[in-house]
Amino acid sequence: MKRLQIVLLALCALLVNTVVAEELSADEAVAKMTNDVIEVVMEAKENGNDLDGFMPRLDQLMTYYADFDWIAAQIMGRYRQGASPEQITRFGSRFRSVMISTYAKSFLAYNGERVTTLPVEERYAGERRVPVRQTVEGIAGGLNVIYTMGQRSDGRWVMLNLRVNGVNLGQTYNQQFSRMMTEFNSVDAVIDNWGQ
Repeated sequence: MKRLQIVLLALCALLVNTVVAEELSADEAVAKMTNDVIEVVMEAKENGNDLDGFMPRLDQLMTYYADFDWIAAQIMGRYRQGASPEQITRFGSRFRSVMISTYAKSFLAYNGERVTTLPVEERYAGERRVPVRQTVEGIAGGLNVIYTMGQRSDGRWVMLNLRVNGVNLGQTYNQQFSRMMTEFNSVDAVIDNWGQ
């Protein structure tokens, strides 16, 4: 009986979390993602910047909030058409792993800077892809971040791209993939050398 109660309680918590996630607007999703990441970062700092405990939690959060498969496909650009499904999957996994590792080190530099997420502009009402602006004060004069958020068929908003102080990261990574294809002339070689 007690086991059944625990299972039902866990199921209710899962359903509540699912409903809450679906009801978030794009800017609320960005704010929640930011707060969730900051919470994990602060715990890691309390544990002496323990990357072993931090990385899996950050990976779980970022995998939930970002559509890495879509992002990786965009980065591959025209080379995706000639790639096998296995190569596309492998690049998506490699890209996610490199990004999580890179962002983990950046996030650990967080020192309580003020982060403000701005509401989505009215002109984007009803759109399924919207920009969400965020400012981070106190880091080298401040950062201006623009998340491109996409609404999935289940209603959940996920990150599709990121611009930091005007630098479009999706475009930058796409150009990097193209340069590496010119250098290696092999999707497998690009995947193997991504993040080196």
